Amino acid sequence: MRACALTGESEIRSEALEMLIETLNAESAGASFMEIGTAAGGTLCRLLNDWKLKRYSQAADKSWVVDPMNYFPDQRQIVETNIKDRGIDPGIVTFFQMTSAEAYKNKFQDVEPLDFLLIDGSHKVKYVAQDARWISKVKNNGLIAFDDFGCGFDGVDWVVNYFRVKENSNYQEIFCFDGLIVFRKKQALGSSCFPLSRVLLAHILHPIFQLIASCRKRL
Repeated sequence: MRACALTGESEIRSEALEMLIETLNAESAGASFMEIGTAAGGTLCRLLNDWKLKRYSQAADKSWVVDPMNYFPDQRQIVETNIKDRGIDPGIVTFFQMTSAEAYKNKFQDVEPLDFLLIDGSHKVKYVAQDARWISKVKNNGLIAFDDFGCGFDGVDWVVNYFRVKENSNYQEIFCFDGLIVFRKKQALGSSCFPLSRVLLAHILHPIFQLIASCRKRL
């Protein structure tokens, strides 16, 4: 079982998480957010307590978590217990217990425009690419974060580098620290999101990246 299932802590490195919360408190105009991949809910609890509920009432804006809840046994129960133990009402979070692709297909219209999107699900390229499609829900000047960039996960790096190229000027890099990279989306809702053609390419690259990762392990 993952260590976070026992501790309830965030899997984002502590200093990087502090920088993220400081950035959200300084720059976000609202607290509507989605977390893709919540593990034991440690990051979710920090975002709720130290950003959302610190600046806004429980009724303000909404929060969504997308996770199939198969990361470790009893994941959903552990997440909800973790939230309650931190003094937070789980009712302020809407859970989509499904993959990101399923949620995008079936729940997209149920999600309001987002001030912040955190992508920290499966690090395999086709899944990160599917997660990135949710960027189309991020508001003008909203923030987008990816965890584990530059940490040996080719899938994360490949998707993130799409937003770092100079030609893709709709995204401004805010900071990159200890595996966490944060962007600001500079144009209107739905513009210049991660294209479907790129998602399809990620599916083609998926077995290649898997083979490369397997060879690295053996070597």
